[in-house]
Formats: sequence, structure tokens, C-alpha cells
Amino acid sequence: MISAMCLLNIRFAGRRSMFMVACAVLIAAASHCGTAAAAPVREQRLCSVHRCTTLVANSNIRVFRATAKHPNRESYESTFAEWLPSGRVTALAGEGGFGEGSVRIGPVVSGRFVAYAVLVEVARYAGAGFGEDVRRLNAQTGRREGTPAHGKKGTVFPGASLGVTQVVVTPAGSVAWMIEGPFGDPEAPERDEPFPNSTAILLLPVGATASTVLAYGPTIEPMSLAAIPGHLYWIEGGVARTASIQ
Repeated sequence: MISAMCLLNIRFAGRRSMFMVACAVLIAAASHCGTAAAAPVREQRLCSVHRCTTLVANSNIRVFRATAKHPNRESYESTFAEWLPSGRVTALAGEGGFGEGSVRIGPVVSGRFVAYAVLVEVARYAGAGFGEDVRRLNAQTGRREGTPAHGKKGTVFPGASLGVTQVVVTPAGSVAWMIEGPFGDPEAPERDEPFPNSTAILLLPVGATASTVLAYGPTIEPMSLAAIPGHLYWIEGGVARTASIQ
């Protein structure tokens, strides 16, 4: 005959086993949820719920814009770069795509890099200035860097300015861009006076966090900036100019 004490031990052992099994199930479920939450964004998942359009691509990078499938019922627009060898997807700017943070000029691609200009400060009233950043994205690693398009932190373009009009990037990751509008030399002290319409070309070299001015003046030909490995080209005063870069 089994004693009362033995029966209690058996019941306790059974309950303990059930408790341990329940804990194991909960831990496994939590682990699964954590893995799912940490999973990287994939192009297939994005494009299954949004309408995706390729903007530019090379053999390793595809840049695409995702928009709402039903624009009459929802508002969504964002731009992403996909590193094709691994499937890594990185947003070029804050999701939303409208107003501040939206991609304004570009994107352009070369090697592992994507370059583009984003709007970082919008005009609050008619005629007010606006701010832009130029950004460099390493699509392979997802690292994103930015610098003020005007060359000076906190400086905005006048309301009549075109701001950034062109962006180029080299396979090594040097980014150059052209800005246009009624502003003074970005490297000179700021002055409260009217300026003629001018153009400037700025460069963010490989590994740098601050830009340098390559050219400034009213005779730089719009949209004449071009990049090849090791060199930048533009036309100024009807003459071809060049600068050596990485």
C-alpha cells in the first residue's frame, strides 16, 4: 500500500514536471519572438505591403521607393537601398517621405555607396529659407553619414535658392555636389547683404565628416558636375575643370 506521504511526493513531482515543461515552452516562445523582432528588414517584406519602384541600381545595389498601395486610403512614401549580395535593406532617410527628411536630389550609386540630398528644414512661411543635408550611405554595412549641403552647420539656403541641384559619388565613397542660388562663398564669413546668383561645388572626401569647397562663382555651368574613379569634372567659365579625389 502506498503511504500518504508517497502520494504527496508523486503529486508534487508531477506538478513540478508540468511546471518545468510550461517554463520551457514560454522560454522558447519568448526566444522566437525576440528573433522575429530583431530580424532585419527585407525587400520582399516591404514590397509585399507597399508598391515598390526601382529608382537606380548597379550590380550590387538597388535603390527603390516604397509607396502606399492604396494612396486614396493611406499616405506612405520612403526610399530604401538594398545590398543585393546579402539582402540588407537600409532606409535613406526617416520614413514618411514628406517634408523634412525626404530625399530631394538623387539618389546616385557607385560601388558600395549611395549619395543623395535630403530636406532637413522646411520653410515655415513663404520666402523663408530651407536646409538640406548631403548624405553618404554604405549599402553593404548600412552606415549613413551626413553633412550640411551649404558647408556650414546651421546655415540655410535663401528662399529663392535652388539648393542642391546635383550629387555624384565615386566607387571609393567620395561625394561631391553642386548648389545654386543667391548666396556668398560658403567658406567666407556670412554677411547680411544681397548676393548674385552663384554656384558652388563641395566635396565630402572618403573618411571625412566635413566638406570642403572646390569652386564658387557665377560662371560654373549648372549640371556640369561629373565623377569618375579618381577625378571630378565640371565646366567653369566655359573651361573644363578637374580635381583629383579618391
